[in-house]
Amino acid sequence: MAPLRSSYLKLLKNSAMLLAWLCMVMIWKLREVYQYREVIWNFVTQDLRVRYQRSILGMLWTLIKPALMLLILTLVFGLLFRRNFQHFVVYLGSGLLAWLFFADAANSGSGAIIHRGSTYLTRVYLPKAVFPFVTTAAALVNFFFSLVALIILMIFLRHNFTIWLIVLPLAITCLALFGMGVSLWLACLTVYLRDLEHLTDVLLRAWFYLTPIIYPIDMIPEKHRYLFYFNPMFHILHLFQTSLYYGRPPDTMCLIAAPLISAFVFLTGAAVFFWREREFVFLV
Repeated sequence: MAPLRSSYLKLLKNSAMLLAWLCMVMIWKLREVYQYREVIWNFVTQDLRVRYQRSILGMLWTLIKPALMLLILTLVFGLLFRRNFQHFVVYLGSGLLAWLFFADAANSGSGAIIHRGSTYLTRVYLPKAVFPFVTTAAALVNFFFSLVALIILMIFLRHNFTIWLIVLPLAITCLALFGMGVSLWLACLTVYLRDLEHLTDVLLRAWFYLTPIIYPIDMIPEKHRYLFYFNPMFHILHLFQTSLYYGRPPDTMCLIAAPLISAFVFLTGAAVFFWREREFVFLV
């Protein structure tokens, strides 16, 4: 037992040292990205301007698009679940808006290097992580506009606000970290596997229906509910749904799992991205 315990302690020590070294490298890299925050913001504003520049309604589409999706899904599924929900549109919006941010960040992130990055990588020096950060930040701006609209709708419908709204900042932080992490993963992997850019949208559509957004978790037989705990977005969306719609404390497991999963995905995504970024200029 003594040699086994000694080996185990040595493994823990080496793992801790490796983790500490990775954290130092990550902090240094992220600090470099932060120094280009003005460049990131300029890219974000340019991205939003270009996206809506020839449309009549312009930036209003950041509100109209999620509103139309809410309307369509409410009309289709609201009749099925009207007995289960007082304001189905609020329940739907509390999960759907967060999902739309995640899907936008993932889809845009998958092409961040091979499309936007390829224009700049051979001309000027920029940290490569700037490009997935830009796509995620642009999606986050759209999300905040939509979230404000949802809160206004909740006030109009006289939906109850409770003290558990304080969980909302944690939910937004977890969502942003998870979206950024997935964006970094996809931006890196798509450089090597170009088909992944097209596959991402298909996988996201399947993932959407495997997440309790348009249907309540209570509909799932209790013996199968444990499967949803393997879905990272389930934990994050649970924080949004409990704080905005249900007005009750979140499940303890989700409250712990959401920050841990988000941090893990972000840190591993950043680590892999920074590890391989030197090769991007030769592959795009």
